[in-house]
Amino acid sequence: MASPRLMITSVGTSLLTNLFPKERGMIFKAANWTEDEGDAETVERLTELIGELSLEDWSKSVEQARKSSAEVNGLSTWSEATSTPLSELHHLLVVTDTWLGEIAAAQLESWLRAEGAEVIIPVRVKSLRASTPEVFRRGLSELFRCWTLNIDPYIKSRSPITINATGGFKPVQSALQSLAALDGVELFYIFQTSSELITIPALPVTFDARGLWSRCGDELRRASLDLLRVDERARVPLEWLCPISDDDEVTLLNEWGELMWSRLKSVLYPSEIITPLPSSRVELSARAMKELSLEAERAGRFDQYNEQLDLICRCLEGDDSYRSVEPRPYRSMRGEGKYYMFDLESDRDAKRFIAMLRDDGVYYIEKLESKNKI
Repeated sequence: MASPRLMITSVGTSLLTNLFPKERGMIFKAANWTEDEGDAETVERLTELIGELSLEDWSKSVEQARKSSAEVNGLSTWSEATSTPLSELHHLLVVTDTWLGEIAAAQLESWLRAEGAEVIIPVRVKSLRASTPEVFRRGLSELFRCWTLNIDPYIKSRSPITINATGGFKPVQSALQSLAALDGVELFYIFQTSSELITIPALPVTFDARGLWSRCGDELRRASLDLLRVDERARVPLEWLCPISDDDEVTLLNEWGELMWSRLKSVLYPSEIITPLPSSRVELSARAMKELSLEAERAGRFDQYNEQLDLICRCLEGDDSYRSVEPRPYRSMRGEGKYYMFDLESDRDAKRFIAMLRDDGVYYIEKLESKNKI
């Protein structure tokens, strides 16, 4: 049985501005407000309007629904052009964390259910509003995180994916267009003055994970862990890094850099143990590397083990947030104090690393052993 198509729709406030044209200016004014923001007079008036809003009033016919909502216009036109019932699709709604955005999304969800759609996933993206550039950048980071969390399973199962970018805020549409190009996803929209469907097909582009890793993968990994020094940033494209000041010692990934690292990690982490490790304070011996790789393959835990190594590196570099993985003294036949252990997993019968602390301050991981070993 073929996998269901995922339809991603960016949701804006076109429904409200089309239904209440006399209040368009007020709606635009409140477009970036959360539920507890805004002046009392505007909030009171908009609350009155929203109280009058019902699905039956704006969708008595297909034509009326299309005129009322840009999002519905896109979905309905695509369905007609492809002879595909909307009820056969999985629907993901990209929703801003604004008062009016959530109201418009709730109306769209009701319309989709009336059309027979059963799988509808509203994704509320924090900070995805254009109140300030800084807030919107945080919103982009959250959008990319939500994309990875919600879309990756469909990509991995090779389900067809389409983006309806007819509605929604223009900066969000642009971000979705970039994501579509990166992951080979089809996108369409309709001009306001036209009923013609404009489709941007999935481009014949593949993500070159190995090429990116050889170019700057180690630096991206360390930057994602807040471990990349300012003087080590030269190999990473500046467009992927946060601006730095004279006082900064480390450089961070911006929303685009986080996206690139997320895509790279999703390809490499599940397939092998990635070295070199992102901290010079820990090394894997050849024996430990072999044992770790065999155990990861047996348990299907390459991804988890790579993540755990990252946490250990952050801990050893002084990040107090990761004390749960800090080294603990290990009693061995060769004496105390010189050897330490790191938990690899939290399971009772899981594995742990055994490491020797060298004179240069490096934890040299010699082997793996079971935690229940006496």
